[in-house]
Amino acid sequence: MIDKGQPAESGFDPRRVLKITAKGVAADDFEKIPGLSVVAEEDGHFLVVFATDDGLREFKSRLAQLEAGELPTRKELLYAVQALNAITRDDRMGAAYRAQPPIDGQIGIVDVELWPVLKFREMIRAFAEWCKGANLSILDSVQQPSLVLLRIKGPKQAIERMLEHRDVRVVDLPPRFQLERSDLEIVAANAGTIGAPSQGAPVIGIIDSGIASNHPLLAGAVADAQSYLEGQEAEDENGHGTAVSGLALYGDIYERSQQRNFTATFWLASANALATDLITKESVRYARRSPRRIREST
Repeated sequence: MIDKGQPAESGFDPRRVLKITAKGVAADDFEKIPGLSVVAEEDGHFLVVFATDDGLREFKSRLAQLEAGELPTRKELLYAVQALNAITRDDRMGAAYRAQPPIDGQIGIVDVELWPVLKFREMIRAFAEWCKGANLSILDSVQQPSLVLLRIKGPKQAIERMLEHRDVRVVDLPPRFQLERSDLEIVAANAGTIGAPSQGAPVIGIIDSGIASNHPLLAGAVADAQSYLEGQEAEDENGHGTAVSGLALYGDIYERSQQRNFTATFWLASANALATDLITKESVRYARRSPRRIREST
């Protein structure tokens, strides 16, 4: 039931990375088993967990009891388990990387996401040292408790080693921006049809940094806008919430502009529940400290 293979490249965190395939249970329920810590939920039912050796032995022991017809503690969780496997290099390979991997003999650039851990800064330092020894250069990084993303440059052979590294969650190609600036210069005068949704249309809730409710492409579809932050209005002072609202309302903006049709099929309800400056460390901490505001906005 479990692939015991360990990654070829050990990492900062000594715990095993396991993938549990389970349905019908909450991810947090697995943390009630000592030694298991859920770090991600993939594709709706893959639970990725960090497990200590003791935790793994306990989990396997309970599965063995279940198979023997006994009734172990947390049996409802064990009944939901369909598979238990180690994370493989294939799991760490992003879709774009899989479709267009680096070419032999050439230098490639990839985006590498590491698993989120409490001691993420120590993990980053350890990974940076490993990269130096592997002939890899870190060009840029995003370093937050919930997201560690590194842009890395190096030869294919070295990049491939990261697919075997325990601390790596995914390796993928950097996003490519293929639009011309003129394609994005959409104004009300040349946007074509701008229509409001029907009265009975569904409502989409956007919990973000607010919305520019007078934006010509959004104004006709804003059903309501509220702020759940003290001292801040419902209006978007950052731009992120407005951009997300536009994507939610219209999907492919470029395609809509080519069709000259911005008729909305949904209403928007905006909740300003995030600090204005989303890219600063302090605002991320603020948002993480404010789950009540997120719950209230829903």
